[in-house]
This record gives sequence, C-alpha cells and structure tokens, in this order.
Amino acid sequence: MATRYTKNPRRTLIQEAADPATDTERLRYLANHKREEVRLAAIQNPGVPEDVWRKALLEGLPEAWSNPMAPIYLLGWSPQPGDRRTLKEAACHAMCTVWKLGKQVSPDGKSLLNSKILEWWVTSVSAPNMMDFLWNWSYGKYCEHRDVVRLFVLCVRTVPILNAKDRQALDLLEAWCTGQEEKLNEAKTLSYSCSHLVLVTIDLASNPSSWSNVQYIISELNEIVAFHKKKGVDLEEAVAEHDRLLADLIRREMPLPPQL
Repeated sequence: MATRYTKNPRRTLIQEAADPATDTERLRYLANHKREEVRLAAIQNPGVPEDVWRKALLEGLPEAWSNPMAPIYLLGWSPQPGDRRTLKEAACHAMCTVWKLGKQVSPDGKSLLNSKILEWWVTSVSAPNMMDFLWNWSYGKYCEHRDVVRLFVLCVRTVPILNAKDRQALDLLEAWCTGQEEKLNEAKTLSYSCSHLVLVTIDLASNPSSWSNVQYIISELNEIVAFHKKKGVDLEEAVAEHDRLLADLIRREMPLPPQL
C-alpha cells in the first residue's frame, strides 16, 4: 500500500515509530516490523491505525494500554468476529505479562488496566481463571504464594468426600500459610493416605512451578463436587453453579484483586 513516507536518514526507526507526525500507514508497517522495539513504539503511537492497536490489545500487549488513544477507543469498544480474547481476558493477559516480565505501562495505562481488572473481578464466575490470575501475580513472590495456597485450600475444603487425613493435611497447610514452616513437612508425611486433590494442594505449596495446571485442577474440583452433590441434576449446570460458589469464596477472601 502506498504511503506518504519519505525516508529521513537522521531518524532511527524507533524515533519514527514514536513520532505522532509519522504517516498512519507508515505506522501500520512499523507496528509489524521484525524488531520488537520498533513494533512496541508504533503500538503506543496515537497515530497508529485503530485496528492495529486493537489487535495488539487483544494479543495481551501491555504497551497497547499506554497508547494515549486507548481511553477513547475503549469507550466505543464492542466485540468483533474473530477476536481471540474478550477485552477483560486481554486485560488479564496484559497484567500477567507486566508481573512476569516487568513490562512498563504509562500511568494512564495502569489506571485503565486496573479498572478493567476490577470490573472483571467483581463479575467473574470462573474460579479457574481467577486462581490462574492470582498465581501469575504470586509467581516468584514467596509471601503472596502462601496467600494463593490458602485460597486453594479453602476451595478444596468444599469437596464433600474428604477423609480425616485429607482434613488434617489441609489444616496443616493452612497453618503453614500463616508462617508455621514445619507444618508443610508434617502435611507431606500424610500425603500417602490423602486424596488426589489434597496431594496436588500439598505439591502446590511445596513447588510453586507446579501451578502451571491450576486451571485444570480447579475445573476438576468443580466436577467432583458437582457429581457428588447434584445427582439427578445436569452435570454441566451443577459444575457452573459450584464454579460461581468458588468465585464468590475467592472474592470474599480477597475483595480487591492485585493491581499495578
């Protein structure tokens, strides 16, 4: 596509990508450049085409939230065919990227992200997604990891078929979450006689890297509870009901989500 671009040898590509006076279609090209720093500079440029910015936002790039036009574009936001994520999912993905990779977001971008995360948190009915979000927040942060383990313990306690050893192990894990270091090893000694979900919970406390499958585990928990509590009721509806209950439980224990 033809543009009004005229090469200026005195400017770097990054300077060009960041310059609001750069031609719109030239910015479209720079937003797809092979060099990441050029792409990210273009995405934050208020002159970049809205469709290019929108694609970057839905890909979960935190830099898209720093674009000065973002508040205006978000006011008229509506889902479109082919969207890879919802707006709230994109916000969660961007937030997790900031936490994990130390990405920088402008003050206005932080405000936008925080508002979308709060909006998602107060309306979410998906406990797996909420726990996954919390794990990304606690990744590599020892104290916060215990906070998330405690929430996981509370979720597991909703299973109606726990045996005495299961409950004892969960009690020990809760004590470990309050700082009683020796309780984790005591819980591990009970693991041979504990159910699968409690074993997994002990592993989550012992090995933070095992949180990669947290969504699957919470989903499995929902199905187990639904199967044992809702015989004669559609399983899918029962799972959804328990998922909502867990989401409410998580919100009750953590009314405000972690923010930037």
